[in-house]
Amino acid sequence: MVKGNFRPATLEDYLQWLRGYLRSRRNTPTHYRDFPFKRMNFLFAEGVLDLKGEAGSSARCVIMGEVASLTPKSKLGHNTLFLMNGFAVQSHGPAVVPIFSDREFLRIARVAEFVTRR
Repeated sequence: MVKGNFRPATLEDYLQWLRGYLRSRRNTPTHYRDFPFKRMNFLFAEGVLDLKGEAGSSARCVIMGEVASLTPKSKLGHNTLFLMNGFAVQSHGPAVVPIFSDREFLRIARVAEFVTRR
């Protein structure tokens, strides 16, 4: 179980991270999800977070705010971290940067191009 100072992430939290990610190093999304963002239950870390190496359905997607950090004993497991500092992704495997069916995603140029190609 993820423990620490966090709240449910909002769509705007993720869009802010995604815009920064797309601007840095000309990144692109990796996956399209045909459902709204809120269904993924992202978390937004606002302080110290302790990950216990969650896997499978217990794994979480966490947007790490600029002041967020992990405890020294944290284990990433299958959790995915979306870092506001540097707009990077940390995961146990290849980075997955999803976009969702919410219309707000189509207002971002490179996302609209990605969806059109699908």
